Amino acid sequence: MESQLTDVARVIQLAVAPVFLLKAVAAIIGALNARLGRTVDRRRALQERLRGCTEADERDYRAELRMLSRRIRITNWARPALIVGCASGASRRRTGSCTPAVQRLNQPRL
Repeated sequence: MESQLTDVARVIQLAVAPVFLLKAVAAIIGALNARLGRTVDRRRALQERLRGCTEADERDYRAELRMLSRRIRITNWARPALIVGCASGASRRRTGSCTPAVQRLNQPRL
């Protein structure tokens, strides 16, 4: 009886774990999107300031624009990398061997 309860608990744990993973991935993607939005807004504001500025300010603005462009590229790279990484981890788990608890549940009872 005790073994069956631990097996059922393990199956429930395995069934619920992907939900938490999806929730975490969604939260990270949301944070990346928010960061990207703030970066793009800052870049647009700097481009507006660049139109009527002094030469010294222009160097500073251009340096910051280069940094913001790099940040945008990294953020745009991070989102699909996160999704691909999670998908490959999930497919490995799905195609790999089952845990011993699941194997015991799949065995016919005598």
